[in-house]
Amino acid sequence: MLKVLLRSMSYSNSLSFTHPHALSIPTFQVINEDGLPNSSSSQYLSSVNKDLLTRMYKTMIEVQEFDTLYYDLQRQGLISFYMQNSGEEGLQVATAAALDLNDWIFPQYRELGVFFWRGFSIQQASHQLFSNVKDLGEGKQMPVHYGSKDLNIMTVRSPLATQIPQAAGLGYGLRLKKQNSISVCYYGDGAASEGDTHAALNIASTTKSQTLFVCRNNKYAISTNMKDQYGSDGIAVRGVAYGIHSIRVDGNDVIATYIATQEAKKLILEGPQPVLMECMTYRRGHHSTSDDASRYRNKEELEYYQKNNNPIIRLEKFLKHMGWLDFDPVEIQKETRDRIIKAKDIAKNEKLPRWEVMFDGVYNELTPELKKQKGELKKFLEIYGDKYEINRHS
Repeated sequence: MLKVLLRSMSYSNSLSFTHPHALSIPTFQVINEDGLPNSSSSQYLSSVNKDLLTRMYKTMIEVQEFDTLYYDLQRQGLISFYMQNSGEEGLQVATAAALDLNDWIFPQYRELGVFFWRGFSIQQASHQLFSNVKDLGEGKQMPVHYGSKDLNIMTVRSPLATQIPQAAGLGYGLRLKKQNSISVCYYGDGAASEGDTHAALNIASTTKSQTLFVCRNNKYAISTNMKDQYGSDGIAVRGVAYGIHSIRVDGNDVIATYIATQEAKKLILEGPQPVLMECMTYRRGHHSTSDDASRYRNKEELEYYQKNNNPIIRLEKFLKHMGWLDFDPVEIQKETRDRIIKAKDIAKNEKLPRWEVMFDGVYNELTPELKKQKGELKKFLEIYGDKYEINRHS
């Protein structure tokens, strides 16, 4: 064994240190900011078609309009919390489009486009945000903590990066069972600094886990920008350091992201082995409704990503260039917004879950402490139930 280990090393009689930027990973791009194919990208255009890109466009509009409405509703006090996806809808939809329903999704919290593409309805998302009786999570989670067993999407969780080791473990299980599917984990550049991420990458590398790590590098970890977060060449090089095939992609180019995801899945299953894909994008909205991004970003930066490097606008330009834009974008926006408002009205007027469900689903049998708490809460609500909309409970 020792001889094998020694043979894997190479020796040098020259003293030299490797420069931290000796490896600089380029960004894969198919269409530029004007929505036009790059001169050497024509070979990739056969991978997409009018129907696929039209569906991508309309799904991104759903995300955009949903964001706009529910951000406003939170500001009006109708829901308690919201996180926007603006600017990142392109990579969400494009990666989801390249996957199959038997692939397992581990979201962070900014992946609404993935949910919509896989069939999670606008109505179901609305139920979750209002925490009503039709919410799959029975109102136990914060808003935007979606999940769907039927769609193989794990529930969004609040603690940062906890989904990443889990995704590596599931990918390892898929490899052991020789499954023709992969585990897909989404996380941001901020979560990439968590210890869980490094542990997950190392575990995935050594176990040859069938896992695709998708890092949404949106330039900010809440208010911390890239230059204050890492000194290396982004996130993709970390995959290389752990012995993982890695790529950096223009996340605002839906065609490049779609193709890269397809190839990444192919590489994972052929290995089997993990792949890390860093998608360069931009978070146009606040980190959440608890944040004020104007305190750490300037107006010019925001305008550039709104007008020039916007995944929806870039795809719309490409559809025009190809002669595939056979619909009115303004009408699509209006029709989509009307559907979202209708879903909102239905969700808002639904009954709330029974208060008793908060004690369900943790233990098979309630502990003595929980039984006591449940009894105390029942007595409390008998007196003060009208203060908690108890009449709305199912």
